[in-house]
Amino acid sequence: MLLAERHIIKKGHRFWKEIDNLSLQSKNLYNCANYLIRQNFICGHGYLTYNQMAYTKAIRLIFMGNLEQMTIREQLIQELEQAPDDLVQAVLDFLHRAKAIRKHHPLSKFAGILSDSEAKELRQTIATECRQVDLNEW
Repeated sequence: MLLAERHIIKKGHRFWKEIDNLSLQSKNLYNCANYLIRQNFICGHGYLTYNQMAYTKAIRLIFMGNLEQMTIREQLIQELEQAPDDLVQAVLDFLHRAKAIRKHHPLSKFAGILSDSEAKELRQTIATECRQVDLNEW
């Protein structure tokens, strides 16, 4: 038998606002955890316990106010942990091919030297000044 207590707090109570906010957060945490457990099970990764979930990066980011941001590497690792083995193998093969191509390509040493704004400015300059052909000049 499951025992439960019910407390009724009226809006006029001095702690009503705080209790209402905490109740909402509690409900949202439960719903999010329940969703993650179901998704983990549906995707074939087995049952994820609440204790296991408490230590996942996703839960900490969602419910600790995004105190820390996941890096791209952390996001990739999290996705790989949940992916099936054949997909992980395909990603690994792709990464090996990409590294080999980048290592041997003659222009690879220049990859990433421009910021996004510099690259955009360079594209605009090329589009406006380099692709103009004066037909009367010929």
